[in-house]
Amino acid sequence: MIRVLRKPAGVRLVDEEAGLASSEIAERAADERAEAARREGRAAGEACAIEGAAGILEQAAAKLDRSREEAVEALSRTAAELAVEIARHLVGAAIETGRVDLEALVRESLAVAGSPRGENVVVHLNPTDAEALSGVSFRPGTEIQADAEVARGQVHIANERGLLVHDPERAISMIAERIWGELR
Repeated sequence: MIRVLRKPAGVRLVDEEAGLASSEIAERAADERAEAARREGRAAGEACAIEGAAGILEQAAAKLDRSREEAVEALSRTAAELAVEIARHLVGAAIETGRVDLEALVRESLAVAGSPRGENVVVHLNPTDAEALSGVSFRPGTEIQADAEVARGQVHIANERGLLVHDPERAISMIAERIWGELR
């Protein structure tokens, strides 16, 4: 029990181990609170900065993905365009240099035309192609006719049912259109 002989005029606390007075203790506690608040504020600021940076990073990644997808699409279109132009060039060069088997081409076109044997059929060819086939015999009723309006490598077959046109350029264009359709 503590006995007080007089009415106390004030109180002063002393930390006997540290040798600190109450004002020093209060100051130290305030400093510790301030340091804790500073650490908490810094952690909150860092978290906010990281969150903002993460958002910017996510936006950049999304933009990069879109750019990559656009580049792949553009590359696919360019590769297809290049392939079609190469095919046009190769077919054209093969026709011009006579590396196309015209006889086989005409026979195949006649088969596709479906004319029965003996039916009169006129095969229109470019004059150069017609000349190359001048010594070749086809089935009876087949006439080879030079036609300056027919491009080299084309075969136009006229029979009772109509006109069949074999056009390598048109075939390449149809293939190209199908490729473009698949790329869309």
